[in-house]
Amino acid sequence: LVLVLVFVMKKSYIICKRKITVEAPWFTPQEGYWPMFEAEFPEADINVLCRECENLPDFGGKRLGECGDVTVSIDGGKVSRLFHLGTDPGAMCVYDAFGASSADAYILSRNYDVAMDGRYMWSSLALSQLLLQKDAFLLHASYIEHGGKAILFSAPCGVGKSTQAALWAEHNGSRIINGDKAGVSFDGDEINAGSLPFCGTSGICKNETYPLGAVVLLSRADCSTVRRLGGSEAVLGIMNNIYLDFFAPGEQKSCVDLLIRLAAEVPVLQLSCTPDKSAVAALENALKEYKIF
Repeated sequence: LVLVLVFVMKKSYIICKRKITVEAPWFTPQEGYWPMFEAEFPEADINVLCRECENLPDFGGKRLGECGDVTVSIDGGKVSRLFHLGTDPGAMCVYDAFGASSADAYILSRNYDVAMDGRYMWSSLALSQLLLQKDAFLLHASYIEHGGKAILFSAPCGVGKSTQAALWAEHNGSRIINGDKAGVSFDGDEINAGSLPFCGTSGICKNETYPLGAVVLLSRADCSTVRRLGGSEAVLGIMNNIYLDFFAPGEQKSCVDLLIRLAAEVPVLQLSCTPDKSAVAALENALKEYKIF
């Protein structure tokens, strides 16, 4: 038996140029960055209906996979994503496997205030997966604006994303928009980078969107060199840093299709670098060569 509380409140956000409406019984005070992304609009691209419950629905169907704190299954075309807070279940989000524009989220009462706060709401509501179905994805990247365009420095933790962003701010007058996360959206003929309502430990988050000028994949080296990646190398390089697990049918293909287009229209560069001004000079020369600025 699943006892639920119906939703009575609504908040709306614009993230990655997508309109997201969340309806829930109540909201945890969102004192972080989420309020910067709130907006009003008559219709949403993604609607999530949240229900508070004493017990989560049965997690049935075929198990598709498990990754970190998420377990995914499918049953009759419906994908269920069970999100854990440590060892305890926190929430379950259910949506259509193909072309979902809405989802039902069940939030466990005893963990509601945590599952719906600014740290975890994104995972509780499976927003990464839902945005993919609207031609947008989330990237682990430091996001700067330079000359009216976005440059995304992407790499695993500890490689130097924040360092390279800070060097560009110091030596080239660039602005850091988000210190740790970026969204990439495909909007008609445009590919744009947008900020997200979380930024790791960087403490840098501005709600701004710019045309995507380049994606820069980082690695450490004794000297700074740049080369352009193409084809599968560019696609796989970016996929390694995307916040998606690709368990549900069609998700991996959807992402690959977007990345093929990105690699064809936007320079994807490998910057092997040192943590100093020489890396800025090497990348700046490459961006001028590709006529990004």
